[in-house]
Amino acid sequence: MYPDLNPLYYETWFACAFKSLPSDFFIITAHNPNGQTVSHSKNKELNNELTKHLDILGLNYIEVAAGSKDRCHVETSYAVASDKNTGLDLCNKYEQDAIFWIKENRLNIVKRDRSVDDFIDLWSNRLLPTDEH
Repeated sequence: MYPDLNPLYYETWFACAFKSLPSDFFIITAHNPNGQTVSHSKNKELNNELTKHLDILGLNYIEVAAGSKDRCHVETSYAVASDKNTGLDLCNKYEQDAIFWIKENRLNIVKRDRSVDDFIDLWSNRLLPTDEH
């Protein structure tokens, strides 16, 4: 079930302050390119580059926390209102293994070379409560 992707990706949970999101969007981060752990400051720099790129493309996005259910591991990510191909283009540009693609409440993981497009769960089942109101 986990061809060439980290099995933990299939166990990812999400938290975001917004209850209403488009029916189709992708989630991406620029953290840890090519699955290699980098410093917190480098991850922040990479995500800043990503958000600037999203702004230049004129895409609407919101910050999303993505990680383990117990929140011991969390990566700042972005839910982006756009199509899967744009998400995969950005995935490749920022050297990520995959994106999460949400279409009509179905949460899929899509590998950057498109060789994997696996259903994980319903998006609504993977949302954690946030501290924000």
